[in-house]
Amino acid sequence: MDVKEQLQVIENHIHSADGTKITYKITGSGPGLLIISGADRGAKHYVKLAAGLKDDFTMYIINRRGRGGSGPQGPDYSVAKECEDAMAIIQKHNIPYIFGHSFGGIVGLNIALKEDIKKLVVYEPGMSPNNNLPLAWVPKFEKQLYKKAYTGALVSIAKGLGMMGPLTKVPSFLLHGVFGFMAMGNKDWQEDKMLLELVPNEIRAGVAMDADIARYKDIQCPVLLMGGTASPLWLLQALRKLHGIIPGSVLTELTGLVHNAPDEFAPEKVGEEIRKFLGSDGILTE
Repeated sequence: MDVKEQLQVIENHIHSADGTKITYKITGSGPGLLIISGADRGAKHYVKLAAGLKDDFTMYIINRRGRGGSGPQGPDYSVAKECEDAMAIIQKHNIPYIFGHSFGGIVGLNIALKEDIKKLVVYEPGMSPNNNLPLAWVPKFEKQLYKKAYTGALVSIAKGLGMMGPLTKVPSFLLHGVFGFMAMGNKDWQEDKMLLELVPNEIRAGVAMDADIARYKDIQCPVLLMGGTASPLWLLQALRKLHGIIPGSVLTELTGLVHNAPDEFAPEKVGEEIRKFLGSDGILTE
């Protein structure tokens, strides 16, 4: 049975503080858990993660701005806007827990500074407090988006950020062929191209937050900082630096996992770590 067929999903929406429509999926049963996606990802990419947690949590999987029927990023797009969107859902449903992946991890950390949540889990928040985030690929990437050369843009982001484990070392021309072949059989390709269009603004919004990482010392709730040992060093360095800043945070580096473990390569393993930290069967660990 397809994993999507295992879940009963309710589609819902809300309006953020500035009036922007934000859609989200609801599935599972138990205490509320908000799932916030990374860049180039939407709610649909976390279905496998949700399937593994459906008996333990009611999950609210947000379609961040520009995806899945939600309103556009807008001219004043920022992490603060993303926080407002997520907090509208949190407040409506009284959600106690957050899981944020990559860019969603940045959003989760900033929500924890404002909102009274019980626990926060982040997987490799896409930040670079050591200013070692590779950005040389971005101008080419933006030119490819302008020319609608989406397969080339996929190659640029994959090679530029180095987040695909061994695939990162595959020559660009071969990777271009692989992505092109995958796109031909991908019924969601039109939506996936739209997700790529959102990446530049999200990179700029994330980088704008890097200068003041010390503010996370004021997070009061328990925090699990999770990453994979096969991920790029700049992501792991950021994770370790956060661990030194956030009081009482727990750092877990999972052997062999890559950046897209939560949504693609190891959702079951990531889900198990989430379950252990937040609690299971409705009995929450404190």
